[in-house]
Amino acid sequence: MIRVGICDDDPLVRELLSETLAGEDLDVVARCGSGEEAVAADAEVDVWLVDLRMPGLDGRETARALRERRPEAKVILLTAFGDDRLSESLDSGASAYLNKDATPEQLRHVIRSVMDGFTVVAPGILQRSARPVIDPSDFHGMAMDDVDERIVDLLCAGRSYEEIAADVEMSVSGTKKRAARIMTALGVASRAQLVAKLYGLRA
Repeated sequence: MIRVGICDDDPLVRELLSETLAGEDLDVVARCGSGEEAVAADAEVDVWLVDLRMPGLDGRETARALRERRPEAKVILLTAFGDDRLSESLDSGASAYLNKDATPEQLRHVIRSVMDGFTVVAPGILQRSARPVIDPSDFHGMAMDDVDERIVDLLCAGRSYEEIAADVEMSVSGTKKRAARIMTALGVASRAQLVAKLYGLRA
């Protein structure tokens, strides 16, 4: 059972997240209305969901303090407004950085992923923060042209294959084949693994 803590200054958000996450292999064991309350809580929490923007200690400060108090704990930062300070968020010790409009299924998946040692960042936040780092040596001899690099950028930005195909002026099936060739060359099996590898986000 994964023990989850929720830290958000909005009581409705705390209630909604509690109801959304309860059950299966997740147990919500702490609900806090501020960063100070979360840090002071005497709760053995495996994964904290922490609002980025709160009065007093903000999400990054709270993440740092929670990790100092319990180094094995994971922290997922949630934002409703968007923020381009990705490196600061990850430097605070956060294991994931998500938009608040993530679906319940996405939240559960990310909670399990950070417990498995992954760092997860929503594609839209990655797009605002920086371009992925494309190192030719990562592609095991595959020659990358401008179209390949554009496809990688758009995959990391969370675009659909239909949107990518329109952007690079290819058929959807041709775009999928090209994306599959890129992922095979990188040694990854999914878009999430591609994003993690190019941004160096595997913990």
